[in-house]
Amino acid sequence: MRAARYAPCGVAVSHTPPRRVPCRRPRAVVYWGCPLLTNPEAASMDDVSAFLLQLPLMLILFAVAMALAARLKSRRLTTVYVRTQAENVRLRGQTATYETSIKALQVDNKTLTDGSTTSAERNRALAQQVSQLTDENNDLRYNRDVAYRRLQEAEDSADRRLQEAAAEFARRYVERQRLRWFELVGTPSNRCRSRIEIGARVFYPMLRFLEYGEDAFGADEPTQAVFAVYRVYEVVNIAPLRLLFILQAVDPGVGITDALVRDSDTAAYQAGAQKFVLADADTFALYRVGPDKRPLVRCRLADLASYWSQIYRELSPSAF
Repeated sequence: MRAARYAPCGVAVSHTPPRRVPCRRPRAVVYWGCPLLTNPEAASMDDVSAFLLQLPLMLILFAVAMALAARLKSRRLTTVYVRTQAENVRLRGQTATYETSIKALQVDNKTLTDGSTTSAERNRALAQQVSQLTDENNDLRYNRDVAYRRLQEAEDSADRRLQEAAAEFARRYVERQRLRWFELVGTPSNRCRSRIEIGARVFYPMLRFLEYGEDAFGADEPTQAVFAVYRVYEVVNIAPLRLLFILQAVDPGVGITDALVRDSDTAAYQAGAQKFVLADADTFALYRVGPDKRPLVRCRLADLASYWSQIYRELSPSAF
């Protein structure tokens, strides 16, 4: 027993030192999310840049997921094919056994032909057995063909459902991203302050939602990001063929003037483009190259969602 001392009043007082309890630090909780998507009004420019940088990564991850799904499906089909081959081998073995039995019975039948009436009856019995074995063999072949046909139909139906589900998922995902982009562009607090921001926050997402790949407008060219002038080409077999249209950003505060429209029309004509787009911090305008300087589409960036169907009809790859 530990020693105890007595206080003057006669009460025993223990001098055992108190047990030290380790202090645990609270674990840091990190919330992964994107304020740009959850609360666009509170999103900063860093959040906007992070969102735009993560957008290609999301698409790459989606493509990787689709490739993995295709690979899993291929493995499953390979397993089914191996099982079917094993079943075919087994049925072929049974067929060979039956054919061997038939040949043996035929030999016995020929040997007993010269015998008595009992031998003739035996031959008839053997002939019946041969007929039964032949019928069973035919039934086995028929059942095998029916099973393989049903299996093929089931696989084709599953493939169609998988493709439809993947297409629907991709469509809904792109639709959600496009709605968030409309909300981001239309928020007054996210108004673009330079041509670089117009190119990064308006032109680049718009080209992706118009179903153009990065090889169609040279996303890796630094001059496009600096001057915010995107040349969009028709791509065939990973090679640009002809220039379709040009996207040009205008410095905020300058505005889209008639002189700028004429100069842009001349530059687009000399480059061989069919259409060109001018956009500043507030206005989006689409023109056709030619003497008619009336815009095909002219709207505020905040109203871009209302004019999207017309913009898609004029600038999508099917429009050219």
